[in-house]
Amino acid sequence: MKSFTMRKMRCRIFLLIFVMLMWALYSSQNIIMELWSQKEQDVVEARLLGPVAADDPGVISILRNHFLTPPSTKPYNLSTDPFYIKAKHYGSWGSIHKQIKTLFGSQRGGFFIEAGALDGEMLSNTLWLEQHLGWTGLLVEPSPENYQMLAAKQRKAWTSHTCLSLKAYPKKEVIVSLSRRKIRENDFSRVLFQHQGSSFILGVSLDSRLYEGLQKLSETSYSVIQCFPLSSYLLALNVSVVDLLSLDIQGSEKSVLKYFPWEALNIRVIVIEVVNYEMLDQEFVNYMKRNNYTLINYMGEDYTFVRDGDPTLKNIDTVKIYL
Repeated sequence: MKSFTMRKMRCRIFLLIFVMLMWALYSSQNIIMELWSQKEQDVVEARLLGPVAADDPGVISILRNHFLTPPSTKPYNLSTDPFYIKAKHYGSWGSIHKQIKTLFGSQRGGFFIEAGALDGEMLSNTLWLEQHLGWTGLLVEPSPENYQMLAAKQRKAWTSHTCLSLKAYPKKEVIVSLSRRKIRENDFSRVLFQHQGSSFILGVSLDSRLYEGLQKLSETSYSVIQCFPLSSYLLALNVSVVDLLSLDIQGSEKSVLKYFPWEALNIRVIVIEVVNYEMLDQEFVNYMKRNNYTLINYMGEDYTFVRDGDPTLKNIDTVKIYL
């Protein structure tokens, strides 16, 4: 009886040791895998600082998992401030909105990209499409203050606190944000200028009389933001057709388009503000034409292009160029 008990105890001890060894082996494998995974991620993140292909799988994975926030499922949280409501559609917004309604007024369920999205409501070229036609898309905003307000709006689109790269590869950039100095002004002006609307990448020229006055009345702050090529966002979201691309990125627009793979992806309509050219930039129009885009509207700094052969061209009666 005593011998049987001893054998039983030894079996239990051996079993316990075996389980402990198996657990130690399992844990060490997990630790090794976690360390390897972290090492791989560290390598990719380090490569984001310099040249790496826009379609690099590691880059796409990091963009998808760390720099993209899914559309909100909560109710909209739009402003009820009467001065804000009055101010949010000032300037050229009305003209652009009219063009968008003419082009897409009956199309439901499209996809947009709005870069320079501000707070997601002020001067938004895409909110109407989202609310009235059930579109979704991507809102890109580099300004920390603007993005915080954008996230609170509960837009039904992906959002990203990044910027569009000026190169063919991901790159970190210094963002310069201009904020209105505290001066005596009426409520409308206060609301109108409370956003960091003239945030721009350090080194990009804002050579425009329209911005000289704003810069003189502004205080400057700086932040470092990760930027990705436009094509990287589309690969991360698995999107091949963009119905509307809205670019209001303060002097960076031509550089962003310079490295875009026009043949690989289909962007149907592009609305773009060119801030440092205060007359029709025929060279830019010719560049877009070489990439199969027709100018259908120009006013001030705002250009609207439609891809050649796109069905929306049938909705345009005349090309409007306001010099």
